[in-house]
Amino acid sequence: MNLNHIIIGDGAMGTLLQAKGLLQGGGCPELLNRTHPQEIIEIHRRYAQAGAQWLQTNTFGGSPFKLKAYGLEADTAELNARAVALAREAAPNLPVWGDIGPSGQLMIPLGSRSLDEMIAGFYVQAKALDDAGVDVFLIETMADLQEAKAAVMAVKALGKGRRIACTLTFEPGLRTLSGDDPETVAAVLQALGVDIIGVNCGFGPEPMIEILNRFKAVSDRPLLVQPNAGLPILRNGETVFPSSPEELADFVPKLVAAGAHYIGGCCGTTPEHIQAMSAAAATMTPLTPKTLSFSTLAGFGETVVLSDRLPMRWIGERINPTARKKLAESLRAGAYESIALEAEEQIRAGASIIDLNVALPTASNSEAERLQQLTLACQRRIRAPLSLDTPHPASMEPVLKVLRGKPLLNSTNGDEEHLHAICKLAATYGAALLGLTLDRQGIPSSAEDRLVIARRIVQTAESYGISRNDIYIDGLTLTAGASQALIPETLRLIRMVKQELGVRTILGVSNVSHGLPLRPVLNTAFLMMAMQAGLDAAIINPFQQDLALYSAAADVLTGRDENSQHFIALSNQTPKSTSLNHAIAASTVAPDKLTQLQNEILYGSKEQIEPLLKALLQEKMPPLEIVNNGILPALTEVGERYDRKVYFLPQLLLAAEAAKQALAFLHPYLKQEGSVSAGTVVIATVQGDIHDIGKGIVGLLLENHGFRVIDLGKDVANQLIIETALAEKADLIALSSLMTTTLPQMGLLCQELRDRGIEIPVLVGGAIVNEAYAQEIGAHYGADATDAVRLALKCLTKEVRACLN
Repeated sequence: MNLNHIIIGDGAMGTLLQAKGLLQGGGCPELLNRTHPQEIIEIHRRYAQAGAQWLQTNTFGGSPFKLKAYGLEADTAELNARAVALAREAAPNLPVWGDIGPSGQLMIPLGSRSLDEMIAGFYVQAKALDDAGVDVFLIETMADLQEAKAAVMAVKALGKGRRIACTLTFEPGLRTLSGDDPETVAAVLQALGVDIIGVNCGFGPEPMIEILNRFKAVSDRPLLVQPNAGLPILRNGETVFPSSPEELADFVPKLVAAGAHYIGGCCGTTPEHIQAMSAAAATMTPLTPKTLSFSTLAGFGETVVLSDRLPMRWIGERINPTARKKLAESLRAGAYESIALEAEEQIRAGASIIDLNVALPTASNSEAERLQQLTLACQRRIRAPLSLDTPHPASMEPVLKVLRGKPLLNSTNGDEEHLHAICKLAATYGAALLGLTLDRQGIPSSAEDRLVIARRIVQTAESYGISRNDIYIDGLTLTAGASQALIPETLRLIRMVKQELGVRTILGVSNVSHGLPLRPVLNTAFLMMAMQAGLDAAIINPFQQDLALYSAAADVLTGRDENSQHFIALSNQTPKSTSLNHAIAASTVAPDKLTQLQNEILYGSKEQIEPLLKALLQEKMPPLEIVNNGILPALTEVGERYDRKVYFLPQLLLAAEAAKQALAFLHPYLKQEGSVSAGTVVIATVQGDIHDIGKGIVGLLLENHGFRVIDLGKDVANQLIIETALAEKADLIALSSLMTTTLPQMGLLCQELRDRGIEIPVLVGGAIVNEAYAQEIGAHYGADATDAVRLALKCLTKEVRACLN
C-alpha cells in the first residue's frame, strides 16, 4: 500500500448519467452496464483523464436487494461483472474498486432482515465483483453500521486477501442515521479487519474534517473521504450541487491535515472537480497512521477507550444470577427489561462496560436465547459496550448476530478446541476476547505456568488476525479464604503479561473475598494492589462506593488521571459519607401503571405492554384516556429526544413499534367507544424512485399517532396517488423522493391538484427535498420523521386547517 502521496479517486457516476439523460424517470443505473456500455466507458475515461487514480464500478445499487425492485435480481452477477469489465476497458492501468451500496433494508431489531440474510445478499454481489477481478471492495454510503458490518462479512466470506474500504454517511450531528459516532464506526470496522475506513456523501467537505480527525484519534488505518459538491439546493426548478471545483480543491489541504489518504468525490462531483482536487493534492504528503497504544470496546453508538494513560475502567458485575435469587427468577421468567434497568443503573454508578452472565443450571429457555434477549433489552437502554460472559461458543454466536458494536467475549481459555472456537467468533464478528489462564488441567499455581497459557492464547488469537489491542488476559482471582498463597501469583502475572505479552489485563475483583467477612475491605485492598501491578479493567460491583473512590484516588497517584480531573469531578458528586458499605439508594416507590406504559414505549419494550393495558382497563380507565395520557405523551417524549439527538433512528423505530402494539391492542375498545382516527394519510414514494425506508418510518410513526395510513409503496404514479386520496377521502398526501431525477414529480402532483381544484394538503420529504422546494411547489416540508408527524398533526387539527389551504 503506497501511502507516500494522496491517492485521488473518481467522482459521481450518477451525476454524469443524469447529465446524459440516461436516468430519466428513475431507471436502473446498473442496467446501463448492459444497455449503454459505451456511455459508462466514456464516463470512466473522463474521470481517469481528470486525474483519478482508481475507478469505482457502476454497481452502487448492484446488490440483489436493490436490483429486485427492477425485476433484475437474477441478473446480479452479469450486471456486476459487466461493470468491472467496462471500468477495466476504460483505464486498463488503474485499480478498479467494486462499489457496494446500501441495501435499502432495515435489520433486526429495527426491521425484519437478519444478519445472515444481509450477508447472503451482499455475498452474491461481492462474489460477482470478485470473480470479475476487482482490486478493492468499496462498501459505501452506509447509514447503519450494522449493515456495513454485514457487507464487510460478506466480502470476508470470499476468503483472505481481499482489500476492503468502507465508508459511512453521517448526519449533521456527526452521527450515522442509526446513531453511531465516528469513534464507534472506526472501532467496529477496524475490529472487522477493514483496510481503509472513511466517510462519504451526506454533506460537503467541511464537516468531514472533524469526522476524519475523530477517526484518526482511534484508528491506525488509512482514511478515505468522498464529499458531495456541497449540499444540494434548488435553482431554477432543478436540484444542483453548489460547490465549484475550486471550492472543493480549497478543502484538500484541510482534509489531508485531518488524516485523509484517499480523496474522491460523491454526489455532484464531476471530472472538473476531480481534476481540481488532484492538482491540489499533487505535492501533498499524507500523515503516517499512528501505532495504537490503547484498546477500544464499543456499544450501540458509544466507544470506551482503555489505556494506561486513562482512568481504569470498571466492568459492572451485577448481572450474574450466582447467589442472586431474584435475578435468576427474572431470567427464568424472561423479564429482560427489568434486568436491563440494572445495567442502566450500573452505568450511572460509574461502570463503563456491562458484563452479562445468564448461566442457569435448569431453565426452560436456553442460555443462547436468554443472552440474546437480554442483549437486545440492554441495548435499548444503554449505549455502553457489553461483555458476553459465557464459556459456550454456541451461546455467543446467536448474540453476535444481533448485537451492535464491538463486545468483549468473556471468555476463552487455554484448551485448544475452545480457544480456536472463540477466536474464530471474535475475528468473524469483530469482537475483543478475554482469555482465562486455565486449561483442562485447571489453574496453574505459579504465575510462570499461567503465563504459558496466556502466551498460547495471544499467539492463537493473532493467528486469526486479532490485534493485541483486542486481546485481554484474566489471571484469575482465587478466594483468599481458600487459596491465600496464590493471591500474590495473580498479581505477579499481571506484571508479566503486561511486560512480556503487551496485552491488557482484567480481573474479577470480588472473587478474592468470597467466604470472608468485611468483603468490601478486602475487595478494595486487592483492587489497589492489582492497579499498582498494572491492571487495565476490573469486574466489580460499581455500587460499592468506597471502591470507586479509592480507584479514582489510585488513578491520580499512578498518573492515569491527568491533572486529577476525574477525581475532582467525582469528589463533587460524592455524598459526604464514610460508610464502607454505602450504596446508591434506589427509590422503592413503583411508578403508576400509566407511567410504566410510557416507559415501555420510551425504551421500545413490548413484554409488559399488554399486561399493563389489561390492568389499566380493569381499573376502568377509558381507552381514549390511555391513548391521550399514556401512549401519545411517550411518543412526544421520544420525538423530543430525537430532536435533541439523545435518541436516533433505532430508538425511534423501537418506540414506534411498541406504541403500535399498544394501539393494536386498544383498537377494539376504541371502536366500541366510537373513537375516530386522527385522519387518513395517503403516502407514497414518487414515480421513478424505489427508495422507501424513510417513507416507511414516517408511515409507522403516523399510524402510532392515531392516523389511518394508506401506503401505496414506491415508484407510484401521480394519478394513482390522487385517485386513491379522493377515493379514501384522505386528509393528507405524503410524498417521498431521494433522487434528483424524480423530484419534479412532487411539483407535478401539486400542480395537478390545483388544476383540478382538489384541496388536500401535501407533505413532502426526503434527502434531497428542502423547505425552499416545498414552498415553490405549494407543499409542506417535513425535515425528518418526527417533524413530518408534527406537521401532519397540525394540518389535521380542524381549527388551523384553513391556514394551510
